[in-house]
Amino acid sequence: MLTILSRSILIRRIVMVLFAELTISSLPKTDPLKQADFFIRTVQLIPGDLPPVLDVETIGKSTPHDLRIAVKTWLDRIESHYGVKPILYTSYKFKNRYLSDSVFNTYPYWIAHYYVDSVKYEGPWHFWQHTDVGNVPGIREEVDLNVFNGSLEQLRALTLQK
Repeated sequence: MLTILSRSILIRRIVMVLFAELTISSLPKTDPLKQADFFIRTVQLIPGDLPPVLDVETIGKSTPHDLRIAVKTWLDRIESHYGVKPILYTSYKFKNRYLSDSVFNTYPYWIAHYYVDSVKYEGPWHFWQHTDVGNVPGIREEVDLNVFNGSLEQLRALTLQK
């Protein structure tokens, strides 16, 4: 397992992998295609970056069905543009409750599961954010701490290739 600091920098042998994240809190109120197109126009990714990350943590006023449609619409548009599956970031409880459909299990999963010694989620996962109050030398503020569930080669394979 690789240790990741601050959700934006992976440190192991001084390797850095950057990623871009979109938090979806207004889906399906806001058109997911418009949000995806805005992301594409705004974020310039290069080979070696992690795929876009969709942060879904609340359902808002939508139904679970409408949320799933909006999330899948965004994921499909981003995958079509970048040629790689986006990463789905959410808590294990939210994933089990709202995104347990098998179609979402094909996406890399970044699980937010704080203050525990091990991941309680029983499905496959790629990243585990285990705290939001970590300390890193040289950074004054508290940071998120994460681990990657795989090898450095597996992490590289997950990144944008073209």
